[in-house]
Amino acid sequence: MLDDIAWGTPEVLTQTCDRLKESGLSYCLLEPRWDVDEPEDWARFLRTC
Repeated sequence: MLDDIAWGTPEVLTQTCDRLKESGLSYCLLEPRWDVDEPEDWARFLRTC
């Protein structure tokens, strides 16, 4: 399902949703959140809890 997705581009979400629909799967999108990739991101996350 995730083969040949243009990772790191603005098309990732659209491509993934299209694949889900083509496979007959249902999905629900949550509110957008920021990534937690770095220690500073984790610290920011902890401040928002």
